[in-house]
This record gives sequence, structure tokens and C-alpha cells, in this order.
Amino acid sequence: LIMIFLLMLLLWRSFSSALLCMIPNISPVLVIFIVMGLSGIWLDMATAMIASIAVGIAVDDTIHVYHGYISRVNAGARPAQALARTYNQAGRAVVTTTIILSAQFMILVSSSFQPTAHFGLLTSIGLWAALVFDLLLLPAIIILVATRKTVLSRQASA
Repeated sequence: LIMIFLLMLLLWRSFSSALLCMIPNISPVLVIFIVMGLSGIWLDMATAMIASIAVGIAVDDTIHVYHGYISRVNAGARPAQALARTYNQAGRAVVTTTIILSAQFMILVSSSFQPTAHFGLLTSIGLWAALVFDLLLLPAIIILVATRKTVLSRQASA
């Protein structure tokens, strides 16, 4: 996670942007471990790999969404407008990726070998959690931060 943060920092050239992008990337891992705990699924070799796969897909989704947002804001769009346009373009890509990958991992659920079945189910859950966090949580945080910046700049100029 530290390496991902450093790469986000390098990519966005902003500590706050890198930190903001880490929230939807860590959240799917928490969902996976909560589901594991509630289901009584133990951490083993197969389930230990799930977090890294979920984070990898979440990072990809986050980059699509955040880059789309930033490029539109830099082009002069207001935050809400930039997010709407980002959904039209990047939203389709991340949803399609999630559908395809989760369908592939769900095939593993039919395995009679329990660790493989758990791997498929939990990875699919992690992918869907990553999608939800990238399409709902990330934009909500972006709007909150943008609104706060607007309020602070108005107060400073008053």
C-alpha cells in the first residue's frame, strides 16, 4: 500500500490527491476481510492473495475515474459536471472490467476445493466493492473536497 501511495503521489504530484485516491483502494480490502470474518473463512494461501488482486483492480479503477475528473476540471469544467462526464466515459470502462473479471472469478466458486471456491467468491466480492467505492465513495469525497475549497476561497476573499 505504501508503494501504491508513492506511485499515486508521483502520478498526481499532490499529496492530498494521492491520499484521497487511497481511500477507495483500501476500502475493498476491508470489505473482503469483514466478509471473511463473518463467514468464518480463514486466512490461507489462496485468500491471502485476494487483497493484492482487489487493490490492483481498485487502483486501476481509481486512476480511470480520478484522471477523467482531473482532466475535465483542468479543462474548465465544474466538479459535478466533470464527474458526470467522467462517468460517461471512464464509468463504462470500470463497470465492464468489473463484470468481466468477476464473472471469471465466479467460475471458481463451483470448485470442490474449498480454498479455490473461497478465492473466487472473495475476489469477486472485492472487485464489486472496488467498483462501488470508486463510483460512489471517490466522487463523494471529491465533491466534499471541492466544496470545502470553494467555501474556504470565498471566505478568504471576503
